[in-house]
Amino acid sequence: MRYLSVSALVILASFHPSHAAVEGTFKMDPVELVAGRETPGDESISAERYQYRYLFANEQNREEFREHPEKYEIQLGGACGRMGILSGAGDLNRYAVYDGRIYIFASDQCRNTFLLDPAAVLDPEDAPVTTDEAASRRGRELIDRAVVAMGGAERLDAVRSYQHIIEKRMSIKGEQHHQRESLLLVYPAGVRQDYQWDESAWSHVESPLAGWTESSKGESRELQPVERRFITRTLHHRNPVSILKARNDPGFTVAYAGPRSLTLGKKKFRVEEVHISYDGCTVTLGFDPNTDLIRTEAFVGRQSKIGETILVFTDHRDVSGLKVPAKYDVIFDGQPKEGATVEYTRIIIDDPDAENRLKK
Repeated sequence: MRYLSVSALVILASFHPSHAAVEGTFKMDPVELVAGRETPGDESISAERYQYRYLFANEQNREEFREHPEKYEIQLGGACGRMGILSGAGDLNRYAVYDGRIYIFASDQCRNTFLLDPAAVLDPEDAPVTTDEAASRRGRELIDRAVVAMGGAERLDAVRSYQHIIEKRMSIKGEQHHQRESLLLVYPAGVRQDYQWDESAWSHVESPLAGWTESSKGESRELQPVERRFITRTLHHRNPVSILKARNDPGFTVAYAGPRSLTLGKKKFRVEEVHISYDGCTVTLGFDPNTDLIRTEAFVGRQSKIGETILVFTDHRDVSGLKVPAKYDVIFDGQPKEGATVEYTRIIIDDPDAENRLKK
């Protein structure tokens, strides 16, 4: 399969059939397991948490689970511990305890890879930016110039929604396939991610009131808080339009990081970098010294493993009074990813129907 964009990879791997009802039973007592003991639970002593039913060896452990479910429940919303939040579902019979938490895995290979180095595959929390007056002032200057280059504060602050669409037709082993990916951001805090492969389609939706995932087959389930937060942090808050719109929000912290030289293919270029953190998200924007446009965005992200991901924006497009990134390449851990060019087929700003698309 040809390269899919970062957000396409997330949603392609993420959907697994799920329903409001319990999907499976975890048969080992989770309280005992976290304590280092593999103890089967009793079928007559159970508790339900999201899509899983948990068994316990005794009533005391069940009460402990009910009082502190986040400590004992399966982590990552039930996703494979090797592939991360919103990835394919793990198997309840393949589990491991790391740092006092229970993870499940899609395969023995995933479990073995995880156990070799859990820190290399678990998505870390973003570290907040530390700054001083001079670094903050210089960083703010660059951000203000980038706002002007994008279209000006008045236009940017008036944006109600942003959407990009990637649409491709491709041939794989002689068969024709249609791929369509859409990311819709509704301000201040809504996300809808849709992915279509031929006749199959999946969606993730995060709104101020609810979060859920659904498929074209009618399958649907509520997203867990950890999944909802991950969607907001990685899809909403890492978007360049979102970042600049949030510049005046409480807690928005910036620090000038200095110049940086990068190489992409045969081309070398230089950017002025600014570290930014807000609402649990930390990114580094690189500004073109000639145009003031956002040229790069760096963050700790997932490719085959966890590492520094740099999006290099190679084209910008004028859309509804804004000049926004429209094409990017990827550098991961210092190495350009071959075939990783992503170009938006269409960008839509201020879709009048955007808010309705966050409703069930």
